[in-house]
Amino acid sequence: MAVLSTYTKQTIEKKRYRVDYSRWLNQPTERIESYEEPIVTVLNSSTVLPDSLLVTIDFLVLENQALEYVVANGENNIHYRVSIVMTTTEDQIVETSIDFRIRNYE
Repeated sequence: MAVLSTYTKQTIEKKRYRVDYSRWLNQPTERIESYEEPIVTVLNSSTVLPDSLLVTIDFLVLENQALEYVVANGENNIHYRVSIVMTTTEDQIVETSIDFRIRNYE
């Protein structure tokens, strides 16, 4: 599993992100068939709970070749990893991870 991107956001922000899987799909017919709920891991603290970062998958886009999801909250100075597992119409199973660093700027 590779980390695709690292984003920095503030605790106040609620932002939409997209993972485009088209490079892994057998074009032109393979599509995302299903996905699991995102798994959130805290990377730099043993006292902060993973559910302090809210992640919800919003919908499939780009003709079922991408997932959009919304990220909200998080605790200042905490580094989170969000992992998503999806299955395709041709039985590929792909796990992707995206890192979020929470920084509140004054």
